[in-house]
Amino acid sequence: MRGARVNMAETHVGKEELFKTGNFDYDDFFEDLYGLQGSAKAIVADEKAARAPLGQALGVGETSIDRMLEVLRDKAESSRRARTAFISPSTASTIRASPSRASRPK
Repeated sequence: MRGARVNMAETHVGKEELFKTGNFDYDDFFEDLYGLQGSAKAIVADEKAARAPLGQALGVGETSIDRMLEVLRDKAESSRRARTAFISPSTASTIRASPSRASRPK
């Protein structure tokens, strides 16, 4: 005999409704479950809203965090190459040999 199938969309949890049994122990569990369900939905929206300014700054709009990281790495690498392209080898050795401003006596 096969087990009974339950269509989640037809359950209180599936409909995102608070389920009450009349038994305090079970009702407490279902209240916690209902709260977690709402929190989980809010997390997705919060994450999307938090990424929006970064997506705009990178010029990629709404996209996955993986895509944003890929674009950010590419921009950092391009920036690094652009900076090193304008520094001659003699200037680079002078920069490395000179003390930083923070360590110079006043």
